[in-house]
Amino acid sequence: MGSNDESSFRLEVKRKSFHLIVGLSMAILTFFSEPAFGKLIVIPILAGSLGLFILQHFKKNPINTFMVSHLERHKSASVLYKGAIFYGIGATVPILLLDRFTACAIIAILSVGDAASTIIGRAFGKHKVHGKKKSIEGTIAFVIFAVPAAYLFLQNIWLVLAFSVLGAIVELFSPYDDNLAIPTVLTAFALIISIL
Repeated sequence: MGSNDESSFRLEVKRKSFHLIVGLSMAILTFFSEPAFGKLIVIPILAGSLGLFILQHFKKNPINTFMVSHLERHKSASVLYKGAIFYGIGATVPILLLDRFTACAIIAILSVGDAASTIIGRAFGKHKVHGKKKSIEGTIAFVIFAVPAAYLFLQNIWLVLAFSVLGAIVELFSPYDDNLAIPTVLTAFALIISIL
């Protein structure tokens, strides 16, 4: 790896580590809070997304400066925190429409699978697909790491495997932000199989 590639990889590891920690925390908090608060647990998630949307308009503050310098790929993008905002919105979809076990499994798949696919794909991906940004190795890592994470919440290995494979396919081919696409598609899939 060249110096620029190495710097870019370190940034991605930081970003995806944050993605992983926040996502799993969101799944765990949802799992334990939903019995007491019901679907109202989406309020702090949506408030966080709204807060990030507002924060990007105040560029000269210490929180914004820190987050942009340590977690943003494109420091001068017109919309900062797009992935994090979509992550919060995307996570609310399964929470609002599904039972807590399935919703938390989907959030775990998004957080763990996406982080694993990026880190493993960037470090070891040799077989590039889809515009040379994604790799077969990253896609396989998505499934391998997403399955045990989702199984913590949903003890149906076949359903977890189906969700994980579908999530990996969406991550590989979706033209939209995967933080919104993965939970939306997996929620639709869960709703379809629940009526069959």
